[in-house]
Amino acid sequence: ASAGIVDMAKPTQALDPAADENPNASVAVRTGDQQQLILRQKGEGDQPMTAEGDACFSDERLNIASWSIAASETSTAEGTGADATQHGASAPAAPEPAAEQHSASTDAADHESIGGPLEKELAISMQFAPAMASLIGEFDRPDPAAIKRAVRFQLFLGFGAEARGLLRAMPIEDADIPIWQSIARITDEEADPAPVFSGMEACNTAAALWAVLADPRVLGVGQVQKAAILRAFSALPTHLRWHFGPTLVDRFLAMEDFGTATVLRDAVTRSGESEAGPEVQMMQAAIDKASGSPGASVARLETVAAESGPSNADAMAALVLERAELGQEVSFDQVQAIEEYAKERAGSLEQEKFNRALTVAYAASGDFDKAFGNLANGPDAASTLWKLHANAGPDSALLNYAVLQDGVEPPRSARGSAGLVANRLLRLGLANQAERWLAVTNDPPALLSARISVARGEPEQALMLLGDLMTPAAIQVRLDAYKQLGDESAIAQMFADLGMDQERWNAIGRTEDWAKLAAEGPEVWKTAAGTLSAQPAIDPADGGELAKGKALIDESVTTRNAITALLGSVKSPAALSK
Repeated sequence: ASAGIVDMAKPTQALDPAADENPNASVAVRTGDQQQLILRQKGEGDQPMTAEGDACFSDERLNIASWSIAASETSTAEGTGADATQHGASAPAAPEPAAEQHSASTDAADHESIGGPLEKELAISMQFAPAMASLIGEFDRPDPAAIKRAVRFQLFLGFGAEARGLLRAMPIEDADIPIWQSIARITDEEADPAPVFSGMEACNTAAALWAVLADPRVLGVGQVQKAAILRAFSALPTHLRWHFGPTLVDRFLAMEDFGTATVLRDAVTRSGESEAGPEVQMMQAAIDKASGSPGASVARLETVAAESGPSNADAMAALVLERAELGQEVSFDQVQAIEEYAKERAGSLEQEKFNRALTVAYAASGDFDKAFGNLANGPDAASTLWKLHANAGPDSALLNYAVLQDGVEPPRSARGSAGLVANRLLRLGLANQAERWLAVTNDPPALLSARISVARGEPEQALMLLGDLMTPAAIQVRLDAYKQLGDESAIAQMFADLGMDQERWNAIGRTEDWAKLAAEGPEVWKTAAGTLSAQPAIDPADGGELAKGKALIDESVTTRNAITALLGSVKSPAALSK
């Protein structure tokens, strides 16, 4: 139960101690969490199973590299073909180049020549005739061995539709036909109505590779035998590595498994990139992006997009998305190209993909009205659109699309950029709108929250949000809050704690505590504050009105000189703001 087993089937036959083999199949196991469990009867061979209790397909049954036609087989095939022409019956089919001849190794280094039949053995053009020879046997019936050879050869070439067509035209009975049918559909990137690799992603055989190719969702659920996948992929012929490699790399990069994606890339390119198609270049661009080299990625995509061919549309879509993520502008010509590609793919499975690229292209080119207008056709672009809008959109677009009606919350897709939108709205003087955007962020920045509170006339809330934060920006917000409260004493104490003596005494001056300034302040403040302290009354009897007037003039001169010195020592408002 701790292993997740919810059901098991008992052996159905009694064991014969004298027998060499165990007649019972592996114990059928059904688990609740789809983990792979390898349970066997005592004495049973090493036959791994899926979580549903199905046996994993062996490497020998999936050794596609051995399905080519060896040079040694051509003479036999030609001879039997001539004999069949003369006698109207098929001769024995060419020997199968499968595991009956040699066991397939599981080490990638042992398969260095497996991908080589196209170059190192018999030329591919010379393999067609012997592969397709003698398909019709005696009594005009399909020869099972010859059909098997021909179907497997077509799968070796990557001709999925042709292999399935041959099986329909010349049906035979073979236990591997479901495997061939699934491989053919996987090769042609078609949905498989009868998948045979389900649950085999955890098998320690080549079946794991085909299970992942058949259904990318298995990478995110349960156990996956990456070592078996890499081993089987490395054993594929070069042209099939070029065909399947970009798809596999994209799927592992989507799972943020950069290590496995890199190993797959190395297996794809070990025969050289110069002969590889644009799909391999786009795969390299994806690896460059994931490895932190966006410049190299953009350069590769620009090269593929500039070339003619079926891949330039995909490259252009990827290029637009990547330039937008980097904050780079998308040119008018690129926008026009994406518009045409989106029109061409209207109603197809790729329609939403290109509409997403078109929405992002509009935004990256600065046309946010068209971008928001096209968003309904490619809703997956919403988060990228709001990111571009928050970072580089003009204020007019921000006012059009970010100012919310009463009772309306910000879109869920925009919440990753809500803080940026709130900050821009605050700078535009829309504190209430900024507060509504900030409320939907997962972790609202304390400083921005405090700034919004000050702008809304809530100084106590701002001070509470700031806490002990004392960055230069936080000090300014704290100062604004104290000013709203009219608490000059708190301002003076804050400056004292910061060691800003001049600002401290300026704040005390605003409290009009002249006695404190005269007693403890700096000299310029002492002199000025002393003139404002209580002066002894002048007795007119000592000198009459003239003496009183002279005393007032002397006091005025002293006060003026003190104030002039004080003003000369105080920073200007512009300097204080810095």
